Amino acid sequence: MKEDETLRGGDGWSRPQPTDLMVVEVRRAWSDGSDVSDGSEAPSLPVSSSPGLRLWLPGYHTPSLNRTAGKHWAKVRRMRLETAEALYEALRYTKEPKEWIPKAAQVLSKILLKVPLETRRGKKPDKPKVPAYLRIERVACVLLDEENFKGGTKGLTDLLRYAFPTVLLDDGPGYVVMEHVQTKCAKRCEEGTWVELRLG
Repeated sequence: MKEDETLRGGDGWSRPQPTDLMVVEVRRAWSDGSDVSDGSEAPSLPVSSSPGLRLWLPGYHTPSLNRTAGKHWAKVRRMRLETAEALYEALRYTKEPKEWIPKAAQVLSKILLKVPLETRRGKKPDKPKVPAYLRIERVACVLLDEENFKGGTKGLTDLLRYAFPTVLLDDGPGYVVMEHVQTKCAKRCEEGTWVELRLG
């Protein structure tokens, strides 16, 4: 892939421009280290022994805290549905780890159909020995201030907790280590959100 078609994030990872085939090509390149379609080398990524998944949500951004704080519940719910739809579409291009995907897709489809979910009540689950890892990266032409960005990811984190309850037991301290990153891009067509979720 040509250099001018590549996004380079703050962590040094090379990211292809988000075309229709981008998720498929990137997943293949990351999973087996093979070359992408035009013969260039696959991006070099850190190798982790813990299972997890990495999703690309093209054109989607979590709403800033200013857009959600104090807003009518119906408007906030519409934003949550947009987030659920973006996650559901991203799962269609993800095959690893296979055992995570069907359950997550089922939960997200219920949310999109507005079917009430059975939410956990009472005592929180025991804290894992090693917390899960969640990384949310916002790729955009205009960056937000940190409070607006981090506060606005609450809806996405909640949906991930519903979709992957065996991985993300809770979003409290000791259950997950969260990382929020913003990367500036040059074009609107390159905007989107990366989500990485891994076991501890």
